[in-house]
Amino acid sequence: MDLQNPLFVSRYTQALNPVLNQGMSPYNARQLAINNIYNSLQIQSLMLAIKMILGYTLIIFLIVLVLIILLPSIRNKRRQRIVSKIGIDMV
Repeated sequence: MDLQNPLFVSRYTQALNPVLNQGMSPYNARQLAINNIYNSLQIQSLMLAIKMILGYTLIIFLIVLVLIILLPSIRNKRRQRIVSKIGIDMV
């Protein structure tokens, strides 16, 4: 808990003041405010991890897609060179 960070302080007070106004004890109100901030931090880290995993998956998918598209044409060119050397028509 760093009270030097203005973003943390604003979120902490936004979570703390409504709970204190409901008549909860200061200790419980602090615990609920910290748990609220912890939960939002946990959700943000989960979203970041999902974003990274999906990004890597998309990159791998694009690489595989390019290979699938280019591999048959590379094989056909290789097959045509072999056929032209041998002189056999494969039709």
